[in-house]
Amino acid sequence: MIMIILLVLSTICFGEAISFYYTPNLPTTPQPQIGRIYPLNNHGWVTYLTKEEWYTFNFLHALAALFFITFFAIGWFCDPFNCFSKHRTDKVS
Repeated sequence: MIMIILLVLSTICFGEAISFYYTPNLPTTPQPQIGRIYPLNNHGWVTYLTKEEWYTFNFLHALAALFFITFFAIGWFCDPFNCFSKHRTDKVS
């Protein structure tokens, strides 16, 4: 169950973070008067975020990576679904 939760959480965080790339109403020039001075480069298309948006964007990417790495580590080291047991040679038969 924890594996499914981690996978869902990593997908949600990554999806929310990636949505910053496709928000059409972000300005393409810096607007210091409202705090939009943090550039976000999407394959050459630069938009500008506020400090809070920039931190949220980076936090969600980091959280998605953390959840995915945890998901992978649990799957690899604990093998809750016995996916790798037939491939491992350290088990005595």
